[in-house]
Amino acid sequence: MEFFVMARIFRHPDDAISLRDVWTFADGELNVLGEAASRRLDDEKQVAKLHREVASSTQALIEFWDLVNFTRTGKGRVQYRNYLYFEALHALREATVGMLNGLPRASTGLLRSVLEMVLLHCWWQKRIERTGNSKQFYGWLEGRRPQPRFRDIVANNLDWLEFPAATEASKSIQHTYNQLCSYVHAPIREESLTMLNRGNVGRGAAAVLNHWLALAREVLLIGLQQLVHLYPQSIFPVDVYRKFGFNPPVGTYFDKFNFVPLEAVFGIAQIESWRSRLRNHLTVEGLLDFYNSRLDLTEEEILQTWDYVKCSSPVDRETDDPVARWFTVKAQMRAISMGMTYSEPLGPYW
Repeated sequence: MEFFVMARIFRHPDDAISLRDVWTFADGELNVLGEAASRRLDDEKQVAKLHREVASSTQALIEFWDLVNFTRTGKGRVQYRNYLYFEALHALREATVGMLNGLPRASTGLLRSVLEMVLLHCWWQKRIERTGNSKQFYGWLEGRRPQPRFRDIVANNLDWLEFPAATEASKSIQHTYNQLCSYVHAPIREESLTMLNRGNVGRGAAAVLNHWLALAREVLLIGLQQLVHLYPQSIFPVDVYRKFGFNPPVGTYFDKFNFVPLEAVFGIAQIESWRSRLRNHLTVEGLLDFYNSRLDLTEEEILQTWDYVKCSSPVDRETDDPVARWFTVKAQMRAISMGMTYSEPLGPYW
């Protein structure tokens, strides 16, 4: 199998960002319609704001790649536990490419799968934690156990993740889900993409792009809110390599670069509200106590932890720039994480 991984640096919530940046489209991946639609995303005011919001939200979802390795409590195998998260990422990328390339019906329906898989990832992680083992998860993954109903997943997640205003959150999620279901089944006239496109000519009309971006934004906001509550350390970023060098505890902390897209999406006021409620969460307290118990490394000590592994990276192995080296480590850890998710079983005790 072959995997491509890109770790991008965004230093400030106001940094320029686009879906092309986020997904790193290969040459030829976008057709003529796709290239025209990609330009239109930034050139037309009607869709430019939504485009930025969706690009930031997509990047924020990708940043959780660095946390899904966090092994939660519970006995049993750990391989494949993050399968649903990676499948959601792949489905979202495919939906984005499809939308740009003039396949709005298929790509809009695919957003439903993205929503289902992100929420189901959260549901299984909490269920494993609550039951103390992963046996039921592997029963589902291997086709021996039915998937829970979406309505039950939503209700359980809002309860287990201790969402405030759970009733309103549930209504919002169900409303978005119902909209997405229309494009899997039979949309009513006002939902028709043919109507929005003003005909059946594939030309990537602004109204269709706007409609897809609005739905994608809602899907991503729902997913990100649940991931923040599943991994509350995400809103308490730390300077990882200052404490651990380039050999960090994998999948445990968000750094300031991970945090930038989240701040761009939700704003600091919303994040401070979450922080005030989640500051005493056991996960947050334990991880921050461990982090603060360690002395800061000197620049020399940080560089001494550098163990360069050859990879397709623009980073010079001799560079002393700690951020460049840190992002090389990130890319390597992400590649390993995805590879482990899709590799052959490691044995009965995994």
